[in-house]
Amino acid sequence: MQTWIGAWPHPLEQTDLILDFGAEIGTVAQLGPALDDVFLNLHAGNRWRSVSMAGTSMPENFTGYLAGQHLINRREWSLWQHLHGLRLPYRLDYADFTSTSPGAPPPNIAWGYPINVKYTLPDSFLICRGVRTTGPQGVEADVQLVNHANSIRNFAQRHALAHIWADSKIDDIAVGNASPQGLEHWVQLGVNRHIELMATLLP
Repeated sequence: MQTWIGAWPHPLEQTDLILDFGAEIGTVAQLGPALDDVFLNLHAGNRWRSVSMAGTSMPENFTGYLAGQHLINRREWSLWQHLHGLRLPYRLDYADFTSTSPGAPPPNIAWGYPINVKYTLPDSFLICRGVRTTGPQGVEADVQLVNHANSIRNFAQRHALAHIWADSKIDDIAVGNASPQGLEHWVQLGVNRHIELMATLLP
């Protein structure tokens, strides 16, 4: 920041600073005390209108993951919790990419791709990795989405909350009281669940 702050045309008191680590959050988290020092001595730290740390542990795709359930540690959340506990000389806000990745969707995705669902837990992302909808072992998308809803509903560490629209909708899909619809609907469910959960976790 010291290299460009002199040319910044707006008062720092009217500027929101976002330290966005994107998908590199795992690499950044490994910096340990060096990263602590950066945040403790952030240039003009207490002059910015706000300071936020952003990142995500969600991979762009799930190539290499077998069908079934997987847990991915939410390093962006654990790192923010650590930094927040350092008694920084400014308030450090939290930001992320909800349950999506920062990368653009891969081009030329052919019909028949695996049906995957993402669900946010307090410290992890629960990934329901599906299979293709075409080919000898293909399974229809609706069948997979209902199965995913059931696997989420029955996950022991789910941490469901009564006020979250997505949680009740997933339960309805699991027991046949609502249509699974399509993947766009499940993106909505994932984002709603993530935002509402984080609203309850953040101080």
